[in-house]
Order: sequence, then structure tokens, then C-alpha cells
Amino acid sequence: MADKRQERLEERKKVLDELSKAGKLFATMDSTESAPNLEPIWGNWLFKNTIVEEVGEPGISKTTFNYAFASALLNSKPFLGVNGFHPKLAYILYIDLESDDTLIKARRHLLDIPDNPHFLKCNQPNVTLYELEPYIGELIKNKPISIVFIDPLRSAFSTRDENDNAEASQQMKYLRMLIQKWKCAIILVHHSSKAEMTGTRKGSGAYARVALADIVWNFEKLGDEFPEDIFRFYIPKSRQIQDGFNVCIKAESGTFEEIDFPAGYTTRESGVRIYSLQQAIDLFMQDRVEREAGQMMDILKTTNMETTKPTFYKAVTALIQLGVIKKTAHGRYIFDGK
Repeated sequence: MADKRQERLEERKKVLDELSKAGKLFATMDSTESAPNLEPIWGNWLFKNTIVEEVGEPGISKTTFNYAFASALLNSKPFLGVNGFHPKLAYILYIDLESDDTLIKARRHLLDIPDNPHFLKCNQPNVTLYELEPYIGELIKNKPISIVFIDPLRSAFSTRDENDNAEASQQMKYLRMLIQKWKCAIILVHHSSKAEMTGTRKGSGAYARVALADIVWNFEKLGDEFPEDIFRFYIPKSRQIQDGFNVCIKAESGTFEEIDFPAGYTTRESGVRIYSLQQAIDLFMQDRVEREAGQMMDILKTTNMETTKPTFYKAVTALIQLGVIKKTAHGRYIFDGK
């Protein structure tokens, strides 16, 4: 393992030396305008070249949820009412280190997952991600890969001490190298702490994992007084677009459906609602007419999408970050997409 780390250090030094010689190691801020815009895979909540830490207590259906999600994306079906954006022939790889073929088959039947040659799995026991890396590299060579699921973190890294921040940092830096190399998103499945904390403190062990992840997906039960087949799915951290994503999910017979939170459970605006506003604004702003915020909100009213100012500005902020609209010198907004 030490030899591999030394190898990677030498590779990185070689890259830095080449960038420095080409005068590309340091540049002005405005040079970033030539960079591509954020590339969504699903709504505002999963992007290419990101690391997602998915956290939830054992038995809350994280793995089953992921299989259903991956199948929906690959088969051009909406998931939780939102269509995914991905290359037409994209691949998804699921590294499932806790399921044998019998269990995966049962899960496929439960979810009614159709045959799809672009949905790949690896469920060899007792191997680590470090050992699998060269084989994955060979597998996905010249293939557009969208997502790699790593389930669970503990098995993938043979973690010695889950509470060791240095070890956690090393794991996350390794994953950062992989997303750059494979040009995909990685969803890292992790158990919640025994204390059942919430927000960015929900994950078990060292906080460095959350600190170095791009997005955190949390799954949690609503409480003993609420039905067992519903759970909360929310995003307490996103480096890309923080839109307050917070939905109630009903899991029943292999389906996952967004439902209203039950009476008596306090919650905030749903991120799916904000995303719907984004789509509506994107559509009418494509006429490239400059508009003030008030004019945009008036148009939303005519389409039965009346909203509050804070929610409206969350949707507008997301569109600006995505490079779809921009603010003009007059304080108005105009379409900036292709």
C-alpha cells in the first residue's frame, strides 16, 4: 500500500511539473470562464465529478434505493418525479460488497429492474477498492461512466479506525483522484453513528469524510410515532447547489415515492419544488428577454407556480450557478445558456 501511495505522489508531482512548465499551474480567476458548466446527473443533487456521502441507519433501504435510482437513470425514467441527465449510453457501476448474487437477484425482482448492459456490478467479497482500481480502470476504458456506487465504505477500504481523521482524509483524497480519473460521480454508502445525530454530524466516525465530500445525502426515520415505511431524505451539505432539498419518501414493495410529510412533522420547502421552479424559469427565459425578478414571478403566477421570494431566489441562484441565466448590469436577468 505504501508503494502505491509513493507511486501516486510521484505521478502528481509529474503532473504539477508539466503544468508549471506550460505556465498553467497558476492563472487569473477569469480564466475559469473557459471551464465547462456544472454537469447535472439528477436535479440539483448529483453532478459529474462529485463525491456524495450517503448516510443512513442500517435497514433503512439505502442499497435498495440506490439500485432503483440507478435503474431509473439508465432506463430514462424519472426518479422521485425528476428526470436524470446523463449521456445516452452511460454506464453505472455498483460495487456491492455486502450482497451475493442471490440477494442481488431478489432485489432486481423486487424492483422489477429490466435487463440493461450498462448497469454493471462487482460484488466480490473481501476485496478493497484499492485492489479493484486497476480492474475498474480497464473495464471502463473508453466508456462514458456516470456513477460508481461504493457500498459500504467500511468494506471498500478495510478501515482500521473509523474515527481516525487522518485515515478518513486519505480515503477521501483517494476518491477525489478517482473521480478526476474516471470522470464520474461517486456515491459512498455509509452507516450513521450510534448516537443517531442529524445534519452533517450524522455519519459514523471521523468528520473528515463529510468535510471532504461535495454533497451529503442523509436518510433518517421520522420517529417512533410515524409509520415505519416512510423516511426523510435531505441534503445538509452541497458544494454545488444548496437548495434545501428535504423530502419525505414512502418505500413500499420496491417503489420509492415522494409524499407529503405527515401531519405533526415540521419541515421546510422541498428541494423538488425549487427544482420545478428552476425548470419553469429556464423555459420562459429562453426567449432571451431581460426581466426583473418581479416580472419573472408574475410569469410564474400565470403558470400556477406562485411562490415566495426566498424560494424564487433559491431557484434563480441555482440557475446562475448552472450557467443558465445571468444578472445584467441593470439588475435584471437574461438567459445565458446554449
